[in-house]
Amino acid sequence: MDEEDKKMDQFVNSIKEQNKDFENAKDDAINEGRYRDADSIENQIKRIHDMKVIDALSKYCVIPKYGFPVDVVDLKLYVNGVIDNRYDLNRDLRIAISEYAPDSEVIVNKKKYTSKYITLPKVGELEKRYFCCCPTCKKINLTIDKKIANYCECGEDLSGERIESFIEPSLGFKTGITKESTRMKPKRSYSGEISYIGKGIKDDEEILIPNRLIIESFSNDHLLVLNKSNFYTCPVCGYSEKSTNNLTLTKSAKHKNYRQYDCSCDELNLTRIGHVFQTDVVKLEIPSLEINDKNGFAKALSFMYALLEGISIAMNIEREDIDGVVKWNYEFESYDILLFDNVPGGAGHVKRLMGKQKIIKSLQIALNKVSKSCCDEDTSCYNCLRNYYNQTYHSLLKRKYAIEVLNNLLNDLN
Repeated sequence: MDEEDKKMDQFVNSIKEQNKDFENAKDDAINEGRYRDADSIENQIKRIHDMKVIDALSKYCVIPKYGFPVDVVDLKLYVNGVIDNRYDLNRDLRIAISEYAPDSEVIVNKKKYTSKYITLPKVGELEKRYFCCCPTCKKINLTIDKKIANYCECGEDLSGERIESFIEPSLGFKTGITKESTRMKPKRSYSGEISYIGKGIKDDEEILIPNRLIIESFSNDHLLVLNKSNFYTCPVCGYSEKSTNNLTLTKSAKHKNYRQYDCSCDELNLTRIGHVFQTDVVKLEIPSLEINDKNGFAKALSFMYALLEGISIAMNIEREDIDGVVKWNYEFESYDILLFDNVPGGAGHVKRLMGKQKIIKSLQIALNKVSKSCCDEDTSCYNCLRNYYNQTYHSLLKRKYAIEVLNNLLNDLN
């Protein structure tokens, strides 16, 4: 206990910083006459203080999160207002914000159920975060209050950009009345792209090839996933419905609570749902992936998905257990590749890349995979770069881009 512990130190400092930020935000809200916001922030301060120690240590990855899972939520089944306890439906929150989101359907024992309520705390509100998406670099700027920094890291002025908010449905969801339909395949909403937030602990080990490649690893790094849809939610009972394209801040709708009694509140508030999670991250800075290259983003994506396949094969890691995102690097005016563990809290998968020979092996296997004549070099297929999870980018993924970047890096490393 007398020795230094980076994870414990970060846990303590994070709690102190959060508390300080919330206190400052509460003071600002009071000074500006936003008393409702001040009450909401006070509830979030209380939530931090009341968090169970075992949950807090797991949430901040001081102890293994997979051993003490805290980001798991339930979908409670209600039939005509009566709970059905025969089934235990739980998901990691990252998955639940898609599969269990309001108006999504699930099939249990050949019966279809529709999620309709976000479970609210008996006292206070769910944690709310505010964010603004930079129009230039697409970075998500996240804050606990409505005040967003005036400028993004890339230098873009954010003062005129729209500030949105999301809640983290940490208490789960409830089903409502399911409409009869002959359509057996369940409807669902979908998660958007994962966004890199940062604030992780940088590890001491790094790999450096000046002006060519820098590889660093981080523990407890923060990422954000949002549901793509907007919802209108009742602040009293949690009744929610997916919004249409004509968005307004509030909407009037008579509805019943999950017990199927008339709710006392007719006003629904526009909201989004999301989840901030922590995991292990490895960052590859590659100055040659230039932002000013019109094909730079496509090259970065193609290389990233090829490398993920190479790492998976080289280190015998399930492909679904690792993933990546592309991020702007303002110093080099290039794209960074951020690889992360797709496991709550991180499992050390991507950190196994931290070794020159391991990188070379992963790059060589990746190159072999994309060099096979499975499709035309100007495109890609499910045998090389494409998979179910990167469907958004299928039109950008090209084997020739991945081959070009892999060859250049291997020449620099050998």
